[in-house]
Amino acid sequence: MRSVRVVSAAALGALAAWSFRPAFDSGAGLAVTWAVVVPAVVVVVWELLTASLLKRTAGGVGTALALLWVVVAAAAVTRPGSAALEGPFRLLTSALPTDAAPPQLAAVSVLSGLTALAAVQVVTRNALLPLVPALLSLGLGLSLSASVGPLPAWYVPVFVVVAVVPVLFHGGSASRVRLVMGVVAVVPAVAAALLLGPADPAVSRPPASAQALVDAPVRPKPHTNPMAQYLALRDQKLVLRIDGTASARVERLGMVTLTEFDGRGWSPGSTYRRAAHQLPAPPQGTAPRRQVSVDLRVLTPDSIGWLPKPGWPRRVSVTDLGFAGDTGDLVVPADGDTPAGYRIESEEPLVPPELLSTDQPAPRADRPDFVLPPDVLAFVDTATAGRHTELDRFLGLYHNLGAEPFHHDSSEEAPSGNGVYQISALLKNHRGTSEQYASAFAVLCRQLGWDARVVLGFKPRWDGDTLVVEGRDVHAWTEVRFDRLGWLPIDPSPTREAPRAGGDPAGQPDRSDTGTVQLPPAHDPAPPSESDATAFPVAAPPPPSESVAMPIVVGAMLLLLLLVPLLNIVRLRKRGRGSTRRRVLQAWGEAVVALRAAGAAVNEHQTTGQVVEAAPVGCVPVLHPFADLVDRAAYGPDEVTEEMALTAAGLRDQLRERLRAASPWGRRTARLFDPRPLVARRRPAEYGQRSP
Repeated sequence: MRSVRVVSAAALGALAAWSFRPAFDSGAGLAVTWAVVVPAVVVVVWELLTASLLKRTAGGVGTALALLWVVVAAAAVTRPGSAALEGPFRLLTSALPTDAAPPQLAAVSVLSGLTALAAVQVVTRNALLPLVPALLSLGLGLSLSASVGPLPAWYVPVFVVVAVVPVLFHGGSASRVRLVMGVVAVVPAVAAALLLGPADPAVSRPPASAQALVDAPVRPKPHTNPMAQYLALRDQKLVLRIDGTASARVERLGMVTLTEFDGRGWSPGSTYRRAAHQLPAPPQGTAPRRQVSVDLRVLTPDSIGWLPKPGWPRRVSVTDLGFAGDTGDLVVPADGDTPAGYRIESEEPLVPPELLSTDQPAPRADRPDFVLPPDVLAFVDTATAGRHTELDRFLGLYHNLGAEPFHHDSSEEAPSGNGVYQISALLKNHRGTSEQYASAFAVLCRQLGWDARVVLGFKPRWDGDTLVVEGRDVHAWTEVRFDRLGWLPIDPSPTREAPRAGGDPAGQPDRSDTGTVQLPPAHDPAPPSESDATAFPVAAPPPPSESVAMPIVVGAMLLLLLLVPLLNIVRLRKRGRGSTRRRVLQAWGEAVVALRAAGAAVNEHQTTGQVVEAAPVGCVPVLHPFADLVDRAAYGPDEVTEEMALTAAGLRDQLRERLRAASPWGRRTARLFDPRPLVARRRPAEYGQRSP
């Protein structure tokens, strides 16, 4: 049975290391599996050879040689070359999922071998010790990959089964009690690890990630705030030209998302990690999305540092770019060059008005640390007056900012800037650029407590299937986060052009409403009802999964906590069964467990004489006759009578009473959850004679 324990322990180590699988791209399944399995197989072969043929290499020398073989096996499978030591750092600093590059695979492969080796080394000493390195490896894997996505549904059952095998066959044979003990030990640990890590939709918090402990290494190539270049691009003083094709017509190409506003203007605030071909999924949101791919050719690479893209990019043909996990922006690193061409596969939210009507803007955690001018606050009050739901207030703000007399200003005299001063001027003069409209709408949304940010990009011009982007196509819009739908692009700029010198504006509609997100029309504010006058806004009830998942988890943990006392009760009800000889020996085993729980340095493998010598002085008067009775039952020629079994049970109970009287209440309570009595069943041949 030793070979079964060795193989299962090594398999447990490889399975724990396989928890890194979600951190690699979708096509890396075979590569990751091969990388974690081969070192574990090498550990098994080496351990079995050492036990049977190479007994002289046991001990420290054997362990050192096993470590060497693990490293050799990992290097042979992954071939990391001179960058072998960079694997852990790349895993911690890359945007996940990452490519299955040799250095990253080598790090996981070596971890798999080390975990398997540690589990195999301790499997013969204690049935539960192999779980320690496996759970540590599982925790490392979850701390990195849980932010990408959950493990497959089969993973937890397989992990539990494989973890129980060393416990089940410890000591050379299987038993029901060992199986129960294995499940009791493994299930809570695995459940706790999975609850602390994966991105469960029923859990509102983001999963913990080891990447938060390491600074993102990518520094953007541009040193100028791109918003400061708005007018230079629009007036074509900064020459920019991009052309290409797309699988579907796109209305916008976002370039950079601006998340920080200090009253004077917007600026990027994201951190960037090194990106591979496959890019992370967008933040949590249930908005339906359409797939679109664009092939772009950058004819003026020195003019941009952020790569334009539609929606949220999921795959890019160029690697080693910087990727912002909160905004989806792609930036050229300071040590890189803007690519001459690239292909991006993206997802765009596709939200009709009736779907948006079922949601509401999401609250922002922090409030602005500056005070808006009175005229700006007065506009907010007017736009939201009489509107009592969050969505109605949002629509009131949006439609009031686009209604008459507001106009879009594309003249050469249009002012630049996007700070509070420019917002106040926009609301006073009713004309401005998309830069000012996007800034005003985002700032006013934040003033009302909603999460909003500004995006700077372009509105491409189409000639059949070909798109063209020049500096004059620069455009800004707002992104607002909704409770369930997630981040949605909202363009607050009206399409009516401001009148030129002495001219009239072209008769254009307020807004085109041709984007992928369409807002419902504004409704006249309804008079407040009695309930509205007295009620405060109440958050929407959590989805059913959130309200049901937590009671289930808590109930399961309580059941596992109470499992040991319940099993002990069942054991006590059944301990009077069996032969009289078995009952005597079982009573002695329970007495030894009670002594050990009370702090005595005893165990079930000691002779009766050794137990008596190590027991507390107050227990010796009971243990002396008890030990004599056990020796007679185990090795005496006479038949064990019913009276001897009853006497053994009485002596056991006397011993427990003495131990209970001498123990503090905390230790007495802990005995209720002590699993050791469940395995205190000994064969008669395991007892030695009491020394005189």
